[in-house]
Amino acid sequence: MTPPIPLSPKARLDRLLQHIHQHLDEPLPLERLAQLSACSRWQLQRDFQAATGLSLARYIRRLRLSRAAEWLLSGRLRQLDIALGCGFDSEVSFSRAFRQEFGATPGQYRKAGIRRGLSAPLLRPDHRQLLQLRIDSRPACRMMGLSGACGGLFANQPDFAERIPQIWQRLLQHCPAAGHNPIGVIETDRLQPGRLRYWAGTPLTAPAPPAGLEQLEIPAAEYLVVPHRGPPRELAGILRWVLEQWLPGSGYHSRCASDLEIYGPGSSTRQAEMEYWIPIVASAPKC
Repeated sequence: MTPPIPLSPKARLDRLLQHIHQHLDEPLPLERLAQLSACSRWQLQRDFQAATGLSLARYIRRLRLSRAAEWLLSGRLRQLDIALGCGFDSEVSFSRAFRQEFGATPGQYRKAGIRRGLSAPLLRPDHRQLLQLRIDSRPACRMMGLSGACGGLFANQPDFAERIPQIWQRLLQHCPAAGHNPIGVIETDRLQPGRLRYWAGTPLTAPAPPAGLEQLEIPAAEYLVVPHRGPPRELAGILRWVLEQWLPGSGYHSRCASDLEIYGPGSSTRQAEMEYWIPIVASAPKC
C-alpha cells in the first residue's frame, strides 16, 4: 500500500484554518489542532506564528470576539448568550477579553453602534499569500488635492494603472507636503458615465485649500479594509477576488460611496504599503 503523500506546510496551514473557521462555535483544543496538522503542539504554534504573525490562541480569540461584536450590534442577544456562544465560560471573562480587544466594554460597543477593528478570517485569494481583511470605520473628514478621470477595474478600458500615477505626480509637483499623508479617493465620475474620478490628496486642516487645489468632503462610513504589501499592479487582482468571490457571501455588501486608498510611509510607485477601504453595509448577522 502506497503511504499518503505528506502535506506541504502551506496545505497544512490552509486545512487548519478551514477547520478553525468552520468550528469557531465549538471548543478548539490545541491537541486536536496539532493532530489535524500532523505535528506536535509546539511545532504547530511555532509554524502558525511564523506564517501569520499571530499566536494560534490570539487568532481564534480575535475571530470569536469579532463575531461577538457583530452579535452585539444586532441587538438581538443578551451579553451572556453571546459570551457562551463565543466559547467563554462567563460574562465576566468575555467582557474582560472584549475590552482588551476593542478598548470598550460590550455594552459601550453596542451603544456606540459602530463597527471598529473587526477581523475577518485569514484567506488565500486565488492561491496567493494569506490575506487578513477587517471591518473598520472612519469619521468624516475634508480632503484637498487634485483629481482626474480614469477607467476602473471593471471598465471597458481600465486605464487606472497609467492615469493614477499621473494624477499623483501633478499633485506632488504642486504641493510636495501632500506626500507626507497621501490618501487616494475613488468615486463615480458624474460628468463621464462609466468612468471614475480619482482624487490624489491629503487631509485638509486649514479653512480652505491652497490655490490650485480642490476640496472634497468624505462622510463617515464603515469599510471593508484590504491591506496590500507589494507591487501596486497586483492590487487589482486581489480587489477583483474580494469583490466577486468574498463579498457576496460575507454578510456585507458594498454601498455607493467613495473608496479610499490609505498609503503608508514606505509606499512607492514600485512597492505599495497601503490599505484599500471599500464602503460597506452589513446584513443582519446570523445568530
